[in-house]
Amino acid sequence: MDTKDYKVMVNAIDKYENTKGVKPSSYSWKSQELIISKKSYLDAIDRYTKFVKTNKRDPNYVDIFNAYKYEKVTTNDSNIKTPKKSVSLPLSGELKGKDGLTVLQKYMNRNLNHRSGGPHTFEGVVKRKVGDCWGLAEWAAKQLKANNYKARIVQGPSSSSSRHRWVQVYIDGKWINFESSLVTKRYGSKHYSKTCAKVSKVIKTY
Repeated sequence: MDTKDYKVMVNAIDKYENTKGVKPSSYSWKSQELIISKKSYLDAIDRYTKFVKTNKRDPNYVDIFNAYKYEKVTTNDSNIKTPKKSVSLPLSGELKGKDGLTVLQKYMNRNLNHRSGGPHTFEGVVKRKVGDCWGLAEWAAKQLKANNYKARIVQGPSSSSSRHRWVQVYIDGKWINFESSLVTKRYGSKHYSKTCAKVSKVIKTY
């Protein structure tokens, strides 16, 4: 952001801290449509201060690293609706934040399983309770979408498949792996973040 906006942002945040007596865990700067983590904010201040000390002038702009787009979400927003629980969306309204990924992992481990040659679609997994990596990834992604997460299905080569698929979830400014196949009993009930491939392609974003 340019230096003028940067200074306005800093003053606004300082005023908030002085008024409330606490520092927020993240800073929203709506005029720039950004959510800025505390670490990135403090890093920007440090770089700005060093630049001014060295060059005796303000920089033309200040980079805010790892910031991401601000999205206003309110309970009264008619555009955001949580679907009702159903056979196809059994976890609707049950998942929130990183803890929600653990809930999803445990549910899939108890109720679904991976099967080579099994259904490769969401509908097939709903019907048969098993699926290949494609089917399980789509099933998991749709559960996350039903809980207002931003998720995407990704693909990459693994030791057993050239087109292995799993899910990534956008939380706290970064994409987190959710390995929808490896959480099943077939693969030893691994933690959702344990992956067996590197992303080579994004298939679909929800």
